Amino acid sequence: MKLVGDGKKGTLAFAIGQASVSLSYVIIAQLTYALTSSAGMAAGTVGALLMGSKIFDGITDLIAGYVIDRTNLRLGKARPFDLMSIPLWLLLIACFSVPGFSNFGKILWVLLTFNLCQSICYTFCSVSSTVRAKRSFVKEVRAKAFSACGIVGALLATMVSVILPLLIDKFENLPHGWTIITTIFAVPGMIMSLVMFLALPEMDSREIDGEAGDEHKLSFKDATKYFFQNKYALILLAVIMVAAIASVIAGTATTYYFKYYIGNLSMQSIVSLASVLGFFFLIFIPMLEKKTSHKMIFIVAFSLVAIGGLGRYINGKNIVILIIFGTLFGIGNTVIQTVRGMALIDCMSYGRKKFGEESEGIYSAVNGFADKIANGLGALIAGIILEIGHWDASLLTQPQSALTAIQFMYSGIPLILGIVGIIITMFFNVEKEI
Repeated sequence: MKLVGDGKKGTLAFAIGQASVSLSYVIIAQLTYALTSSAGMAAGTVGALLMGSKIFDGITDLIAGYVIDRTNLRLGKARPFDLMSIPLWLLLIACFSVPGFSNFGKILWVLLTFNLCQSICYTFCSVSSTVRAKRSFVKEVRAKAFSACGIVGALLATMVSVILPLLIDKFENLPHGWTIITTIFAVPGMIMSLVMFLALPEMDSREIDGEAGDEHKLSFKDATKYFFQNKYALILLAVIMVAAIASVIAGTATTYYFKYYIGNLSMQSIVSLASVLGFFFLIFIPMLEKKTSHKMIFIVAFSLVAIGGLGRYINGKNIVILIIFGTLFGIGNTVIQTVRGMALIDCMSYGRKKFGEESEGIYSAVNGFADKIANGLGALIAGIILEIGHWDASLLTQPQSALTAIQFMYSGIPLILGIVGIIITMFFNVEKEI
């Protein structure tokens, strides 16, 4: 295990470690389904519960950013927080392993395990990720590193999308079924995080973007103030949230969609497996990053999200249509996830130019803050839509209102939020200003 690197190697180790955190995000998106179908909790209650947890989550993101800013260990500033993935996965298993308590007892269990998992562990993993990239790679290598993250993450997410429905179909009705399902993913997830921790050192701080020896540590108040005065950081926050909400709601609806709307859960695996071919588009990200702006890449990506939603909404029972437009949606969403780290580093540079100060940890909190607020909002919106549609877990055949609600979540929401994302991105001109 090296303590200092040259910033030119380790992109695969970085991609593998970040994919572990992304994998946990894919699994946690199934929590609403697991709690409503297996734990017997009401959809509205689950949605409100997960959304309420995000109030605490927003606070811990800023705290995590401040802690990372003031960390200065031999291993580095962000590298030590790679290890937070271990308790993250253990607590994620606990989230899905709800004991047979009363309804109030189940609520308390979910509140405790979900907040420890997401508000503490996931927060430090996600907030440290951009700082990790900035301090582990020279500027010329970062696009390659983020592209590798996108490709590995997309391949892994697709594999999970293929395997997960089969595991749900096999285990969800067994005692401790969801414990078995989540453990299957948790073990490799923890190993992947250890790969990044052991194999990817940070650079000497004097080699990072020419910022030699700047040891000035901002107070929490000043760091937060400079962040909220950075207009492009706030625009990027909105961009990330819109994309994440679309992804969370569509992801939450996917299992419902294939089980109830299509009537064949195994078809979800076929659609997911076919869509993996589209993610090879991500190998062109480093080239695009040199040829055009992050703003334009965002606009094209949100267009793909909107087109993907529109195509699935028009003819959502044709498997070929679902494969084609699901692939477009997946490419758009994955490109946004890939490019946002580089765009966030642009916002850091703008903050340094505009205010003469830069707080890496607070800026990096954008990713975790946006993801988790979006996750909570997505769960809340999904729960409300299902309640309005009169979805009932006890019914094998759902009423038409429930099927319409599920279709709207799966297709209509991505269409609407894709258009919203395009509009917001039009104001993201940070690269011109730096």
